[in-house]
Amino acid sequence: MAVYKWNRYNLVTSESSREVKCSNSEFYGEVIPGWQTYYYSNTGKPYISGKYYQATFVESGVGQGQMPSVAGKYISKSGQNVRQIYYGKSGATIYGAQYNFPLSGDFTEYTLAETKGSLSGNVYSASSGTYPSNGISGDYWYEALGAISTGTALTVPKIAMEGKSLPVGWASINGATAYVLERRADSGSWVQVYSGAGTSFEDTAGAWNTVQYRVRASFSGTNGDYTASAEIPVVSASALVISGTDGDLGELSADVAYTCSSSGDGAIAVTESVNGVYERTFTAVNGAANKISVLDLPAGSGTIHLTASTNPGSGVVTVTREWNYTKTAPAFADSGAVARLEKDGKNLWPMTIPEAVRAPRLFGGDLGKALEKLAPFVPGGAVLETGAYTGTGTYGSSAKNKLVFRNRIALVFIVRASYPHGLLLPFAAGNTQTAAYIGESGGDPTVFYEVNGNEVSWYANGQALNQLNASGATYLYAALTIPGGEA
Repeated sequence: MAVYKWNRYNLVTSESSREVKCSNSEFYGEVIPGWQTYYYSNTGKPYISGKYYQATFVESGVGQGQMPSVAGKYISKSGQNVRQIYYGKSGATIYGAQYNFPLSGDFTEYTLAETKGSLSGNVYSASSGTYPSNGISGDYWYEALGAISTGTALTVPKIAMEGKSLPVGWASINGATAYVLERRADSGSWVQVYSGAGTSFEDTAGAWNTVQYRVRASFSGTNGDYTASAEIPVVSASALVISGTDGDLGELSADVAYTCSSSGDGAIAVTESVNGVYERTFTAVNGAANKISVLDLPAGSGTIHLTASTNPGSGVVTVTREWNYTKTAPAFADSGAVARLEKDGKNLWPMTIPEAVRAPRLFGGDLGKALEKLAPFVPGGAVLETGAYTGTGTYGSSAKNKLVFRNRIALVFIVRASYPHGLLLPFAAGNTQTAAYIGESGGDPTVFYEVNGNEVSWYANGQALNQLNASGATYLYAALTIPGGEA
């Protein structure tokens, strides 16, 4: 159903005037003839209140054949609360009731009109003719804005599990005062499950095969059209399910979305890998949407592998999902080229994005040069593992610091978060010592370390600051590690 919208304005009363002549020798003068009853006042011009001139006119009912002078007087056709009055000038007269043209002479005609004032609000209707397109109806001036879009996108999960929460959301629409949400399970009838001003509803999946939702917006009682979601598969209560089925996703143009659902309340651990290379491990929210960014996927043909594990109370359960995909690399015009934007001899924009990311001078000064230094480790499928720790204030060979990673260590970097010079030269597998750029201590102390598979430990002498272990200080670390390598 189409919904039409108007701006509704308050009315403003305005006054206009014109000079007119009235002739008793013509049946039609500039003033409409046929005034059978008239009033006139000696007390001055009536005042305006709202839409009307308001006054008590003190004389009326001139007898037949009489021609009293009305010069300097205000005359009304029908008494109090009128929209039009006349002011008689020198020589102006008014005839008696026996004539059809009672006014004679020169007059000033004053007329009240209603015009558009301040905006009162908006109104809606299912018909384009309910109110004027630009004009007055009742006590308001209306301005037509035409039909409006009433559709709103629904957000629903890819899959639902019997007995589990099923969140439904929709985008708000400007001007909508309420929304109605309906549900259809399997091939049944639509049933209203929500009505109100909110934009979300949490349902509970029943013993269905599929479920579908639709929503419509209401505009002060005028209802828009329904917008329906796709059908949502509903699976039986199960220990663990990853949405979708194994197979080919085809050519990708958007992110790959999926959900992990479990009948239990235990944490769901999910691991993503692409083309056999580990990408990330995280804890998924039961039934919530997850996604793999299409920008992060390699171009060409590839394979996405998901592994999810949880303990619903009866032991660890693990399920997998595997999708093949293709992705076309973006093409650029042959005439295009990378360039540096400069002004007054200074760089406004670097030649490449990595150049825009600053890096410590030790690694070349920008991310582009740092990546060049790290390139030898990438062919082996290196991944980045990051984290932070808080210093304890201890130091020396009997109080070593230690970090443990998921995979075999290639390089480890450490920097003090609150002081830019608190930087440790990288730990590299196969070496045993490096230097720390402390700054505050006035020197670059030696740091002794040992890399053993996926573990690294280190110490320095003299003070905790040298060991990057100052009490209460926060240190950030990043490690290049090799998945599949011997830990």
